[in-house]
Amino acid sequence: LSADRLSQENAVMIKYSAEGEKVPFIVDPNSQAVSWLQKYAENAETVLAQDAKLVSQLELSVRFGKTIIIQEVDGIDNFLFPLLRRDLIRQGPRQVVQIGDKMCDFNEGFKMYLCTRNSNAIESLPPNAACLVTRVSFSVTRAGLE
Repeated sequence: LSADRLSQENAVMIKYSAEGEKVPFIVDPNSQAVSWLQKYAENAETVLAQDAKLVSQLELSVRFGKTIIIQEVDGIDNFLFPLLRRDLIRQGPRQVVQIGDKMCDFNEGFKMYLCTRNSNAIESLPPNAACLVTRVSFSVTRAGLE
């Protein structure tokens, strides 16, 4: 990451929102944050939002408590809402969450990061999705160029 103040503040926001209840939605026009995130979140799976294997990779990450970075997100798909809202259902000693049409065991170690290079994507989120994510923008600033 750049040494400018905005990048450092954004990194702190990403770290603490991922540990809390909200998922970071990161606008990253230069992919510098994604590179940093892949180093910061060791063993993170990276997948494109348009990838046909997204749902199956997401299910595995949820089940085994892995970190997943979803890139090129232009909006929030319906199957992500139960995860964003943490709609967990207790079944005896375990917790499950619905992803698409499947119920998956939920591991507390699971973390998800949504990333996009499109700076308009964050502004076009509907209110019901915007309230479930922490919006973080790595758009270029003058201090970051110096």
